[in-house]
Amino acid sequence: MNLNNSESLIDEVMTDNLRVSDILPLIEALEDRLVDLRRQYETCDASEKKKWTSKIKEVQSQINILRQEAAISHFVENSVRSITKSP
Repeated sequence: MNLNNSESLIDEVMTDNLRVSDILPLIEALEDRLVDLRRQYETCDASEKKKWTSKIKEVQSQINILRQEAAISHFVENSVRSITKSP
């Protein structure tokens, strides 16, 4: 099976799940957002610290979830590629 067929099969197997190449930009965007949130936290009034802490934790959680999804997608994609490789 050639590379194009492997990639088509990966798309078919992944159905409603994102591929690693789609997940990585999302992680990068959230990491950039996290930097901005931390800057806001550092410059905010003491009365707003709790609000910014909550936002930071939420973005960290989203990043962790996406990293887990990326690891699973990576495994599935590589598994399909290895199964479809010609001997």
